[in-house]
Amino acid sequence: MILVIDFGSTKVPHIVGMLKSLDQEVTVQQWNQIDASAIAEASAFVLSGSPIFLTEVEHEAYLTHCSFLKNVDVPVLGICYGHQILGILHGAEIYRGPAIRKPETIRILQNDPLLKGFGKETIMTEDHTEGINLPEAFIHLATSDFYLNEGMKHETRKIWGIQFHPEVSGENGLQVFRNFCEFITG
Repeated sequence: MILVIDFGSTKVPHIVGMLKSLDQEVTVQQWNQIDASAIAEASAFVLSGSPIFLTEVEHEAYLTHCSFLKNVDVPVLGICYGHQILGILHGAEIYRGPAIRKPETIRILQNDPLLKGFGKETIMTEDHTEGINLPEAFIHLATSDFYLNEGMKHETRKIWGIQFHPEVSGENGLQVFRNFCEFITG
């Protein structure tokens, strides 16, 4: 079962829909209501985006509730806000940048199974105004003209963060979820 951690994004139903279209069992829980049994039962975690700006709120509560993600042994995918939370948990700094709310070119910097099926570039939908630098122990996977860290992967664990929104990026986004699901099944 994939546990989708909901940070308040209106795009959560799109995440669920894409994962279910790939024959995945999905459960959604609010970020501050995650319990130990759901964590234990999860075969993977997907962290949603959020309308909250981490540069404008005290984010310690979010980090405390999500600190378990540093120690799980199953795949983790952070999307936008989820990407930022994963980065901050591992020492990244958050910053305010330009508002980008449209499809953009994402340049692939490193071959990685999460981005399998894409050449050196792909188009993904952006919807954010914040970014993070690359935390220690992470490999830089993707960039854009607007945000340096569009994609990252932990060096030794199955933890990925992507700043863009695959759940509203059509077939390209579905390919990202398809690739992520391969880590769950094998």
